[in-house]
Amino acid sequence: MSRSSPDGNCTARHEPQPGPPQELLRAIDQLAGRARALDEKHDRIVDGVATLRRRLRDTEDELDQLRHAWLPWQLARKRRLVRHRDSLRAHLGNARGERELTERSIEQTGAALVAHYQAVRALLRPLEVLPMSCPECGQEASPDRVAPAGDGWREGWYECAAGSCGATWTARWSGGAEPVVKVLVS
Repeated sequence: MSRSSPDGNCTARHEPQPGPPQELLRAIDQLAGRARALDEKHDRIVDGVATLRRRLRDTEDELDQLRHAWLPWQLARKRRLVRHRDSLRAHLGNARGERELTERSIEQTGAALVAHYQAVRALLRPLEVLPMSCPECGQEASPDRVAPAGDGWREGWYECAAGSCGATWTARWSGGAEPVVKVLVS
């Protein structure tokens, strides 16, 4: 894209900056929406579990009051309360299982979202090149390819430029003024 200066004399050419792929941004939006929905579902389940626990506690209290019941209407009420208590226990067990599944889904969605954010961050950060000395002959070499390796690390694939050496190796390095380097000789 060309732009003119305010005085109209000079024209500068600016290349558009590459951004993250639209598929990656759409995936992040979908994952964020799913994370919000899972959080809301988790909150509803937790509220439901609290309600079930309260109702179960109330039912068990009523059963304790009817422990020594002997009149027919008391015995019928006691049987209904026992069935109700058993039903509440079953619902509570199901709600706990659903809560655990939802919590695992929240963790998985969060991990996927973090991975996508890291991929976007790696795409937006320029891949710096780290020239290194050949581990075999000591000649200076630049990587043939550079890629993000995750968590701020970069990875480069090297081939020695000296004709007689022919060594190849892989190196990973961290950012900063004094990068930490890990070399894997192949």
